[in-house]
Amino acid sequence: DWVHFCIFFDSTPSAGLTEFFHLQLARVWESLEPELASYMWHRDPWLVEPVLTPDGSEPEGDFVPHLSGRIRFGDNVEDEWFVVHLMMRLTHRLCDTTVRIFDSDGDFLLMEAALQLPSWVSPTTSTNRAWVRDGWLHLVPRSKDTSGALTVQEGLAAVRRGDGSTVARPGVQ
Repeated sequence: DWVHFCIFFDSTPSAGLTEFFHLQLARVWESLEPELASYMWHRDPWLVEPVLTPDGSEPEGDFVPHLSGRIRFGDNVEDEWFVVHLMMRLTHRLCDTTVRIFDSDGDFLLMEAALQLPSWVSPTTSTNRAWVRDGWLHLVPRSKDTSGALTVQEGLAAVRRGDGSTVARPGVQ
């Protein structure tokens, strides 16, 4: 059992990615260090790395450079929820960040809120629709143009618009 998170930044340059992401990694660490320093992980320690090139698992043309972390939590789901807490805090503190969190079962945040979600949400329609930004869970609504799964770029663009239309309703938070 594992939890995976991807941290995206609003203004990622097209050149100088290595330097940019090392600076972003320092910002993330500085923002979360007080909480990370006192937490005892069940299995894997906190590790975040830049992902600067596609690994082949993304659809053609849908790669966005980001910071990535994957933590095995075994039987201790408290680690998984602590990661969610950290990502909520991070996106609240660093307003230029958007995070995608999923685990070995998929979009577990949506699974936890299943009874509060719109009826159209399903495993086939929710890909790249659940995001964390500004300390809130966001759910990109479907439209006549985007009734199925979204690409990473489409999901990020919708959440970054900042018009409030993607903030999940209170019962989902």
